[in-house]
Amino acid sequence: MAMGTPSEIYDSKQASWLLRSKGDDVINTATRNLLSRGVLSKSQRDPTKQAPGRQLKISEMYVFVH
Repeated sequence: MAMGTPSEIYDSKQASWLLRSKGDDVINTATRNLLSRGVLSKSQRDPTKQAPGRQLKISEMYVFVH
């Protein structure tokens, strides 16, 4: 839900609550696994320029294949 929701209806507070309710260890493990499998990719190319909002996105390669 937090990753696949279209931007026009995405609620950052609801997404934050959902992720926090699962705990940092669970979220960090899931994130690492999805990044290593290519399901997620980083949405910002320059890590020194942190912007508010989603920092990861569903990989375009994964979307087109599946």
